[in-house]
Amino acid sequence: MVTPPKYFNDPFDFSPIIRCQDPAAYALRLFDDATSSPNYFNAHRADFPMVSDFAKFREYLNRPTVKTAVLAKLAKGVTETDLRTQNAVVDVMSQSFGVICFAGDAVHPLMWGHYTSRHSGLVIEFREDDLLFTPPSFLRVDYLDERVIYDASGVPDRATVELFARRKSSHWAYERESRLIVPLADAVPFDAPDGVRYFFLPIEPRLIVSVTLGLRADDELKNKVIEALSAPELRHVELFQIAKDENKFEFHRRPVDVTAR
Repeated sequence: MVTPPKYFNDPFDFSPIIRCQDPAAYALRLFDDATSSPNYFNAHRADFPMVSDFAKFREYLNRPTVKTAVLAKLAKGVTETDLRTQNAVVDVMSQSFGVICFAGDAVHPLMWGHYTSRHSGLVIEFREDDLLFTPPSFLRVDYLDERVIYDASGVPDRATVELFARRKSSHWAYERESRLIVPLADAVPFDAPDGVRYFFLPIEPRLIVSVTLGLRADDELKNKVIEALSAPELRHVELFQIAKDENKFEFHRRPVDVTAR
């Protein structure tokens, strides 16, 4: 399943600090752009009823007192715009992109408790060396306590955008997460009866290495998985079930007898 970031359980995901490093310099750049070409004036002519043409508009704005006031207002506006952008960035990205999340530990107790319906679900293991997991859009999550700072006033920088796509707080380090970023245009939409639209990425059966059932997985789920794995294209997939260690706070994967396959 391809999940847009706004649905993640961590509200800080894909949420950098948006901060212009030099609001005054950026304000001056905006001012120069507006006064060096008639494009801005023509697009916003109704906002300047006191001038009749671009030459008078430029002359008016370049008066020392007017320019000082305009630059101060622009600089203040940059800071306000940064905050609005910061609050909206997750929703904006969620309109076009989704994420498939992968954990690095198949037996971690917290992962089973958080993501598998309290140990009643299952885990799918994928072939790590497949090309699907090697492109630039496949990221290993960095766990640090500092949020990424992104200057949206500069030239778009893929490396910085990638930083906030992979940055999470150290509180989540136990997940050992990797992420595959998927354009929603490349995913298959599915409209559920409850009105929610889900997105999926079809994969080849050869990518699946194993399935591990949870400690509390019931017979109905177990039988459905065994039946699914009996298909010729999935016969290579191993089946396990989680078992508790008798002495430690640990889980183990035990092979499931699927001779009926």
